[in-house]
Amino acid sequence: MARPINPERKQQRRQQILHAAGQCFVQHGFHRTSVQQICDAAQMSPGGLYRHFKSKDDIIVAIAEEERRSTLELAAWLNTAPKPLQALVDMPEPVLAAYQQPEQVALAIEVLAEAARNDVVASVLNDSQQQLQQAITHALERAREQGELDTQAINDAHIAKTIMALLEGFITHASGSDRSAPRAFADTAKRLIKALLGADNRN
Repeated sequence: MARPINPERKQQRRQQILHAAGQCFVQHGFHRTSVQQICDAAQMSPGGLYRHFKSKDDIIVAIAEEERRSTLELAAWLNTAPKPLQALVDMPEPVLAAYQQPEQVALAIEVLAEAARNDVVASVLNDSQQQLQQAITHALERAREQGELDTQAINDAHIAKTIMALLEGFITHASGSDRSAPRAFADTAKRLIKALLGADNRN
């Protein structure tokens, strides 16, 4: 009789594989990393790995799903912020917190690059990006309703995409050897968002 599967143990093994794969992908890139390299880093046999993932592509998609969850968490944080204008200005802060380590930044860049050539990864990321864009536009609407923003016509979708591009660029450029750079980028990004929203003249 087969031993029952322990869900917690299964999840731990999956995370062990994803962590090992992430290290390999950062070092070698997605497509130059072999399954055997991932197995060696995870200290398990190929058979053990294939019990959790059907292929290396499945591992790549799972890592993209983790990036998706991070984006959805940012959207949820923005949706529940009591002061939407301040939350918009502060958006670089949770991004900075999520990418403290250079390895995290490097892996995020690998995922973004993979989305350009992998339709499944692109679909995973596009879903969360759309939800983040909706969260930003909703925050703009709430800020306007609360009198925090002028009622003058601005294209909320364009503002949202500009903020998202700024955050993506922030992640991309936070991977250098200067450990003080991410903090400086975050502070600059906040000032740029504040200026973009015309919040400079408000208390």
